[in-house]
Amino acid sequence: MTAEERRVIEALQAHTGGLIVTDQDVNHAQLKLNEKLESTPKRPSTRPFIIGAAAVVVLIAGVVGALTLGGDDKSATPIDRVPVDEHADWLTGPDLTPQLLAGMWREDNATRHLRFTTDGRVSMDETAQVVTNPASSGAYSIDGDVITINIDEASRECGGDQLVMRGSLAEPGRAHLVVTDAGSFGCAPRLVEAAWEQVQPPNPGLGGYVPEAKWGTPANTTTDMYGAWGAARGAHVLELGRDGTYAVLVGSGDPVDRGEWTVSTSPWQLSLVSSSDTITCQAGDQLVVGQLRQSPTATEMRGTVERNDCGGAWEADIWHLIPTESRG
Repeated sequence: MTAEERRVIEALQAHTGGLIVTDQDVNHAQLKLNEKLESTPKRPSTRPFIIGAAAVVVLIAGVVGALTLGGDDKSATPIDRVPVDEHADWLTGPDLTPQLLAGMWREDNATRHLRFTTDGRVSMDETAQVVTNPASSGAYSIDGDVITINIDEASRECGGDQLVMRGSLAEPGRAHLVVTDAGSFGCAPRLVEAAWEQVQPPNPGLGGYVPEAKWGTPANTTTDMYGAWGAARGAHVLELGRDGTYAVLVGSGDPVDRGEWTVSTSPWQLSLVSSSDTITCQAGDQLVVGQLRQSPTATEMRGTVERNDCGGAWEADIWHLIPTESRG
C-alpha cells in the first residue's frame, strides 16, 4: 500500500468514526471505479491517484451509508405508538362535572354513600349520614375525566388521605369510575372499576313494590330506622342519623330542614323536630308520622301524617331505605 493510499484510508476512518477500512475494501472500490471509467470515452489525460482516491471515498461512503441504514444501527428513532386505554369500554359517556355530580350517590354493591356539592365539597359515610354525621369530609376537583378527592385532616375516617379516579356518566343516574390512586386508608371504591348510583336527585330504580299484606310494625326501634330514606313519589330524601339528628334533602342534595328525630312504640310513630339549623322551617316545628309500618325487610316504611307544622309534602307516601350492606 502506498503512502497516498494509507492517508486516504486514515482519512476515511476519521470521517466514519473509526470504521475499519481494509485493503480489500479499497481494491473493490478501485475495481468498480475502473469498470466505470472503462465504460466511458477515453480522454488524453493522466489519471492521478488522487482522483482514484476521491472515487474510493465516494464508494466507501456509500458502503458506510448502507451499513448505517441497516439493522446494526440501534439509535434509530422508534415509531410512536398510540397508548391503549384498557378501561375505554367502562368509561363510556361524558366526563363528570360538578353539575352532574351534585347530589347524593351510593357505591353500587357496597356501603359507602357520597354527597357532592357544586362548590367543590364532598362528604362520605357508610351508613348514609352524609349530612348529619359524615365519617369523612373534604374537597374535590375535576380535570377532564380525573376526579381528585382530598379528605380533611379532621375527618373521623381517612383524614388527610387523597383519592384519585377517572369517571364518566355511563347513563342518567349511574356513574362509572376507575380508581387510579386508592389512597392509604381504604376509603376509595374497593373495585378498580366501580359504579355509583344517584340517590338525590331521585333515582326511581332504587325502590320496589311491597304488597299490602306484608306491612307490619318495625321489629326494632332505632336500628331499623337510621339511614337515608327516599320518597317514592317525591323529591325528598330523609336522612336519619345514628346520633338522633336528621336532615331533609331536596333537589341536588341540598338540606332544607335539620333537627332531631325520635321513634316511639306506643303507638308506633316517628317524630321530627326542627332545630335552629333548619333552612325552610321554624325551630320547634314538628312532623309526626303515626301508624308507622315497615316492610318485612325493613327497607320500606309508611305512615299517616298526624302533624306537619312546616307544611312539607309528606302525605300518603312510601319511603324506601337507600340500600346499604351494613346497618349494624
